[in-house]
Order: sequence, then C-alpha cells, then structure tokens
Amino acid sequence: MKKHFSGLLLSGLLLSAVVPGCSPSWEEIEFQTAPNRVAVTAFEKNEAVRAGSAIDAVFARMWRRHDLPANYAASDEVLFRRVHLDLTGRLPGWEEAIRYAADKDPEKFRKCVEKLLMSPGFCEYWTMKFCDSFRVKSEFPINLWPNAVYNYQRRIYSFLEKGEPVDSFVRSLLVASGSNFRVAEVNFYRAAADRSAAGLAKNFAMTFLGENFAKYPSSKQKNLAEFFEGVRFKATREWKEEIVYAEALKEARTFTNPDGKRVTVPAGEDPRVFIADWLISSESKPLARGMSNFVLFHLLGHGAEPDPDDISGSDSPLLKYLSNFLVEKKYDLRALLRVLVNSAAYQASSLWPDESTLAEAERNFACYPVRRLEAEVLEDVLRDLTGTAEHYASVIPEPFSFIPDGNRAVMLADGSIGSPFLTLMGRSARDSGALGERNNLINAKQRLFLFNSGKLAQRLNAVNRDRVLWKSLDDRVHILYWRFLSRPPQKVELEAIGKAVNAFPTKERWRMVNDIVWLLANSGEFLYRH
Repeated sequence: MKKHFSGLLLSGLLLSAVVPGCSPSWEEIEFQTAPNRVAVTAFEKNEAVRAGSAIDAVFARMWRRHDLPANYAASDEVLFRRVHLDLTGRLPGWEEAIRYAADKDPEKFRKCVEKLLMSPGFCEYWTMKFCDSFRVKSEFPINLWPNAVYNYQRRIYSFLEKGEPVDSFVRSLLVASGSNFRVAEVNFYRAAADRSAAGLAKNFAMTFLGENFAKYPSSKQKNLAEFFEGVRFKATREWKEEIVYAEALKEARTFTNPDGKRVTVPAGEDPRVFIADWLISSESKPLARGMSNFVLFHLLGHGAEPDPDDISGSDSPLLKYLSNFLVEKKYDLRALLRVLVNSAAYQASSLWPDESTLAEAERNFACYPVRRLEAEVLEDVLRDLTGTAEHYASVIPEPFSFIPDGNRAVMLADGSIGSPFLTLMGRSARDSGALGERNNLINAKQRLFLFNSGKLAQRLNAVNRDRVLWKSLDDRVHILYWRFLSRPPQKVELEAIGKAVNAFPTKERWRMVNDIVWLLANSGEFLYRH
C-alpha cells in the first residue's frame, strides 16, 4: 500500500486495504507514450499528463533520460482531494467535490489552486511545516518556553498570511536582536539544543541551505561557525525571558562564506548581516535552492536528492530551475507552490505499471508518491468528518498547556503539547528541524489502534448521526464515499456492499452504515494521500 496504490475494493466487508533558455519550449514538449495498460477509472484519466508550463520541459528530460514514459493523469476527483490535502491539510467538502467533478471548465483546477493558496487553511497548514523546520517547541531539548513559542508561531503565520517574500522573512530571523517574548524572530537562535556558534551554524545550514553541517570539512564548519561567534543570550528579571543580541566586531575581520569566497566585515558591524547577504544574494542562490528543496519535499514526497536534508553538491536540473524561478519571482513562496502544483509531475497518477521501475519513477517525479497523512492532518480530517476532537495537554505544567477543542491540530503551536493519538501517528518531535524527522510510516501499533480502538469507534459512529445521511442506504453509501474518499463508489464496491447488506437480518441493517464508515476510515485510500 505504501508504494503501489491499488485503490479500494470490497470483498464481503473487507477493503483492500527545463532550465530557462533550453529548447524545445514547453509548448512543443511531447512526453513519451503513456504506460501500456488500462486506466483505473476511479483514480486516473485514460490519457497521459500534458505539458502545461516551462517546468514540464525539465520533467520531460528527466523522464527521457531514465527511459520513463509519461504516466496517466490523475482523475479529477483524485487531483481535487490531493491538492486540498497538500495545500491546506484538509479534505474538500463532499458537496464541493461533487460540483468540481461535474464542472466542465478546463481552467477549474487552476482556479481551485488559486482559491486554496489564498485561504486561511493554507496559512495554517504550512505554518505547521515551517514550525517543524524551525523547531518551535517549548520544552527539552528545545527550550523556547510557552510565551516565546506562541510569539514565534504567530510570526511564521504572519509571513504566510501576508505573502512576505521568503528572503525578507529569513533575513529578519538571521539579524534579529531583542527579547524572545517581544521580538519573535530571535527565537530562531533560541530554538537550538546547542547554542554554541557551531550549533547555530548547524541549524543555519540545515534550515536554509538544506545541507548537513556534520558532513562539511572541519575548515568549512569552522568558517561558517565564525559568523555566529558573537551571538549572546542574556536573562532578564522576567520569568524565562531572554535577550538575544550579537556583539559587534571591535576591529575589522575577514570571514569565509560557505562557497569559499572571503568577505571583510568592518569594525562595529554584525557578521550575521554579511552571512544573510550571502545567503540571499550569492550567485549560487543558496536560499532559493534550500527553499525549493523544502517545497519539493512537501509537495512531491522527496527532495532533489535521496537525503532530503542534504542537497550539497547537487546538480539537479530541477533544483536549478526552481531556484532560478524563485529568484525571478522575488522569493514569492506561493509562486513556487503554484508552478509545482500545476506541473505534469504533480498531476500524474499515483499508479505505476511496472513494480521494477516504480522506485525510479517516484525518484524522478514520474509517479506521484503515495504517503500516509500526517498525524495532525489525520486528526483534523477525523474532526471534520465526525464533529469530535482529541484533547491536547502538556506533561509540563506550563501556561497554555490545555488547548481549546476548536483548535485545528495543525495549528498546535507548541511541539511539546500533543495527544496520545498524535504521538502514536508519528508527529514531528521538532528536536532537530530535519525534514526526515517526521515519521509517516504505518506500523503495527497504529494498525491495532485503527482496527480496534473503542474511542475511534465512538468518534466514527458520530458520522451515522449526521442528519444529512438520513436517506436510503444507497444514498448514504454514496455520500460516505464522497465524504471520506472524495469520489463516488464504483460498481464493484456497490455490489459487494449490497451483497453484505442482504446477508444481514432486515432489522439489523442499520448497523451496516457504522461498519461501512469503519471500513472506509481503515482503508489505505483514506489514510494515504495518493
């Protein structure tokens, strides 16, 4: 299920489970022939993905180089569900999904993307992603403390809500000074288990460059750490408040940037300003490369290299294209997301005909990778479907330890506050900020919970109490499929359900709805983005 998405089939009551300037132009791109197989009606169109912008010329060359055909395009229903999950961390409303599937407007997907990018849900969901990378957490080993956590999270949300350019936002973090309670940006430096110069340099490399500091030669480690030697932390009389500042140089000094070029910092200046200048203005576009890899990882399942947290030395044409694009668009994050979501690679099916080449197809973005929903997203989806919610608390008796039930799980500011469900489902610990820190793999304990949890059963049973479902069983089944899977049930599924219903005594058939809800919630199609 993790690798080869085969869909939802009932048997009895068991659900199975181009770089700019290159030619030709994207308008002339013709992908290699689509796989020689029959399209799976519920999940893909009977046609190959089509080039829609210049980035597709990059993907076309990648696929041709590895002798990979263009995959079939995902169906409207699958793509509508996929983009809602990837941009907002939510399922679309079932009535909205039905209207979208029936809409004949050829521009409907682009319009949908624009609506989602400008929605509060986008800001909330991507705030969680940035909070993971920026280690927004109040307790050990990242000791931001609650007041600072909420201040920092609001700053990240504001960056997304206002559409602030990435370079402006990052610069504000790197050169910040002041109180952790009053100047949110200084918490970038406080959110470090190791606050030495080397520890701060390590976080800089991972967060903004997408590189592994530990793999640098010792001389490069030393050179980068020197930019942060003047960062100081000073306590105040207010409980858990700290002032972050940088000592100015007493005399001019020469530093070495990560690319080996030297820069002289005059006396009285803050070296952090100069490493920020290099990060944003260097010809190698280091910040654009790191941010492009970050977005690629979250939208298409992996970065430009096998290790998502180390793109040092990467010569990926895709990474080069995206970096140039982001700089051209003045570091507009939404523009980067938009071009990727509208690409042929993103709109490809998650099915692939040949198991022996599946890994290579996913690695080269020819096949959309199947991934389990993140813990917070799964909780929010269950909340939207059932009208019930988890309760969150911190084991540390700090302020704001208990969260109102109306809060979305993706908007939990503090990585130290959670629930047994989030812990079980692999929520990011936010200890390192690494992209690979979150665990979205399914395991035996999770399966046992999903199959046997009485608490989950109570939540799912609430779906059957929804008055909108008080219709014939056939209508209920159709609505449940649209609510859980964003598509109508297939003929084989309806036949299997009908056979199972007929086997029940007439007076007991009402229980079938609860069983169908339980089975849908346990299906791979529901638990995974695909």
